[in-house]
Amino acid sequence: MNIFKKLLVALALLLATSQAVLASAWTVERVTGRAWITGSGTEPIALKPRMTVTSGQTVATADRARVLLVQDKNRMALGPNTVISVGPTSFFSRKVRIEQQVGSIEVDVEKRRAPYFSVETPFLAAVVKGTRFTVTVSPSRASVNVDRGLVQVSDFTSGDHADLGPGQRAKTRPGTGGLSVAGVDRPVVEKGKPAEATVKAFGTRKVSVESLGAASDEKASAEADSGKPDKSKNSNGKSGNAGNGGGNSGNGGGNSGAGGNSGNGGGGGGNSGHGGGNSGGHGHGGGRH
Repeated sequence: MNIFKKLLVALALLLATSQAVLASAWTVERVTGRAWITGSGTEPIALKPRMTVTSGQTVATADRARVLLVQDKNRMALGPNTVISVGPTSFFSRKVRIEQQVGSIEVDVEKRRAPYFSVETPFLAAVVKGTRFTVTVSPSRASVNVDRGLVQVSDFTSGDHADLGPGQRAKTRPGTGGLSVAGVDRPVVEKGKPAEATVKAFGTRKVSVESLGAASDEKASAEADSGKPDKSKNSNGKSGNAGNGGGNSGNGGGNSGAGGNSGNGGGGGGNSGHGGGNSGGHGHGGGRH
């Protein structure tokens, strides 16, 4: 009897998890031109209407391509040469996180009481309760334009942040002095603490299936490396490979086809080193549908 109860509980949890995943998924409503979908370590495949995009998956568009994604009452339009990913959230969370590496996206978000929708780029993040806005990202800068509602924009490098209303915009480019704002009733920029971006720049304005595939492979390799145990010390606490003295292993970095540079990995003094890299991935393309 106890076994039967445990099976019922496990089944209930499985069904609840499946429902939560489906609720957070985006549905492809329209595709114009060439676009692809991929996951970590998987080959890109052609994106088609009625496909679903779930957490961890990436959507990319080529020249002159556009994609419209729908999630309940939320709509997201991707313009040409855009790469975006659906970011992970906590279990059963209703929050939505989009990671945009390059390109332009136009988002129309259902209004709720608390902020729940965010777009994170390599240079800034935008958090909203409900609004219509556009985020544009290049390999070296990012901007946000608001059509409706209120968007909080934060610059990672400087820590500057501002609340943008209709007709207002903000942009940032590392090394140029922080967040720059403009528009109707110029918004106030407040100082804050700098933060480290978790989304890597794509490195190129042109998105292709080759660059997308290379970026996906690089991201998968970096994730695999991060999960490996630290072997920089042996069981005696001494530097070096276990049982051996002085042999260094290291992974050398190289340029990936996605335009993202992989980091140099080198093991010194018998330490094993792994090269990190920028994963190319997802950009968003703006444009209204």
